[in-house]
Amino acid sequence: MAGALGMLLPGLLRIKTWVTPLAATDFVVIMVLAFGHHAVRSEWTSLPMNVVLGALAAFVAWGRFKRAPLPGR
Repeated sequence: MAGALGMLLPGLLRIKTWVTPLAATDFVVIMVLAFGHHAVRSEWTSLPMNVVLGALAAFVAWGRFKRAPLPGR
C-alpha cells in the first residue's frame, strides 16, 4: 500500500516528484525478490502476478526517469 501511495501521491500533489520513479524501482526489486521466493517454494501460480506487477512498475520507473519526468520541487 505504501509503495502504491509512493507512486501516486507525488505526481498528483506535485511534491517531491523524484519519489515516483524511486518507488517504482523499489517495487521492481520487491517483485524480483517475490518471484524468487515463490519459485523456491514451488508456488508456480503466483509467478505470473509477480511478472505482471514487476513489468508495470518497471514501465512506470522508465517513464518517470526517461520518457516523461514529472516537473516538481
